[in-house]
Amino acid sequence: MQSFLCKLAFPVVLVTAGCATSSNSNPGIPEAHPRVVAARVQSSGWPQKDTHAAIALYALKCGRCHKFYDPAAYDEEDWNLWFRKMSKKANLEPAQQQELAKYLAAARPK
Repeated sequence: MQSFLCKLAFPVVLVTAGCATSSNSNPGIPEAHPRVVAARVQSSGWPQKDTHAAIALYALKCGRCHKFYDPAAYDEEDWNLWFRKMSKKANLEPAQQQELAKYLAAARPK
């Protein structure tokens, strides 16, 4: 079932990434395409199957409202503030919030 969802969601990621808004509500924070974020995450040791599920969640919950900001461009304090705020706006369930937090943390510098 998860494999099916990953295959279904990946095209949504690409379409959503292409439709992301170009307005910049966070000036100075660069964009990072979901594939760039996924490459960073995979290079940190995440299994590919888990990456596909998380990137789909990232695209569906984050990319539908704004462009994909680079998680690595935020300092720890700002990142935690924005992540909490956006998790509420995206109506993430606790399990989704936890998965997305781990995924995006893997894309940030240690």
